[in-house]
Amino acid sequence: MIPRSIPPHARGPLLYGVTHSPWVEGVRQALHYHRVQPRVTSYPLDLSWAISRGLIFPALRLSDGQTLLDSFTIYQALDDAGYPLGFAHISPAERDEAQLDLERLFLNYAPGRCVSGRRWRFIVAWSQMRELPFSARGVVSRAFVSLYFWILIRLGIALSHRRGRPVYDLDTIESQLHAWDDRLRTARWLTGETPGFLDFALLGHLQCMTSGLTEELLPCIRRQRHLMSWLEQLLTQLPADEPLYVHRLLDETLVSPRASAGEQTLFWLAWLGWLVVWPLTGTLVLALLLRRPRNPAHSGAVASRARRRSEGVPTGS
Repeated sequence: MIPRSIPPHARGPLLYGVTHSPWVEGVRQALHYHRVQPRVTSYPLDLSWAISRGLIFPALRLSDGQTLLDSFTIYQALDDAGYPLGFAHISPAERDEAQLDLERLFLNYAPGRCVSGRRWRFIVAWSQMRELPFSARGVVSRAFVSLYFWILIRLGIALSHRRGRPVYDLDTIESQLHAWDDRLRTARWLTGETPGFLDFALLGHLQCMTSGLTEELLPCIRRQRHLMSWLEQLLTQLPADEPLYVHRLLDETLVSPRASAGEQTLFWLAWLGWLVVWPLTGTLVLALLLRRPRNPAHSGAVASRARRRSEGVPTGS
C-alpha cells in the first residue's frame, strides 16, 4: 500500500512516464495535491517489465516494490490508502463512462501532435521534456521512446486515412471539451466537495493539449467558461513552485517549461545513436508494438472493452 504520510526528506514513489502524457500528468498532479513528490522517469521500471508489458504510461512503483498500472487504478489505490480522491462520489459505471470519454478525447487530439507539418516538431518537443529529477539514462530512454510513439501515432494516422476517418477534427474536440464544460456548469469539482480523480485526470489532458504541439487547441479550451473557472480554482489547490503547461491558458505570454540545454543535447546525441543502430532499434520498436495490445492499460483499451461489452463479448477484465 501507499504510505499515508511520506516525510518531506523521503524518496517519493517512482512514476514511469513523461510530462507530455495526460495519464502521467494526471497522476503526478494528484500526488502533488496530497503533497507527495514522485520521481518521474522515462526509463522503464526494469527492462523485463517493459518487454513483457510494452511502453505503456503510467506505472507507479511503490517503496515496497509493488507496481500499479493504469491511471485510474493508481487513483483508486491512492484513495484506498487514505488520500481522498472522490471515489465514493461516483459509481463504477459512471467512472467507466468518464474514463471512456477521456480516452476518446485523447484519441481525437493526439494525432494533431504528429500530423503532416509537425512530424519533426514532435521529436523536438520530446527533446524539450524534462526528467524530474534529471537522469541521464532517462533521457537516453526517452530518445528511443520518442521514436516508438512517433511510429505509433503515424501508424494510427495512416489507418484513419485508410478507413476514411477524419484524423484531427477541431470541431469534434471542442464538442468534447464542451461536454466537460457542461459537467462543471453546476459543480465546482467533478468528484464531490474537493478535487478528485476526475479533476486530475482532466487536468492531465489539458496539460498534454497545452504542451506546445497543438496550439490551435488553446482557443478551443479558453472558450469553455466553466472549464476555465474550474482550472483557475484547481491550480490554487496545487503547489505553486512548478510551472505547468496549463498556466499558458491563463497567461498567453508564458512559454512551455523546457529541459535545460545540457539535457536537450544529451537527448539528441542519444536520438542519433538510436538511428545509427536502426536495425536493432527498429526490431525493438516492432517487438514492443506487438506487445502493446496485451497491456490492458494501452491507449484505446477502454474503448475496445466498451465496444466488446456492447457486442456481448467477454472482455476478460
